[in-house]
Amino acid sequence: MCLIWYHYHQKLEYIVGEEKFAEYFHQVHGQARGTIKASNEAYSFAASQHPRLKEIERTDLVLVHLR
Repeated sequence: MCLIWYHYHQKLEYIVGEEKFAEYFHQVHGQARGTIKASNEAYSFAASQHPRLKEIERTDLVLVHLR
């Protein structure tokens, strides 16, 4: 028997058995994975909306690759 604090549901419950314990953590990891993926996609979208242009001056040294 394991005592688990359900963060998302804000309640304290007992989980009986290893399978139920594993299912709970599998669910928590799935939710975390989904949250991280959504956050990364939102950041990627926001970053691609405003690309930063690099301004060079006449005296700057640059490397040019010619094929």
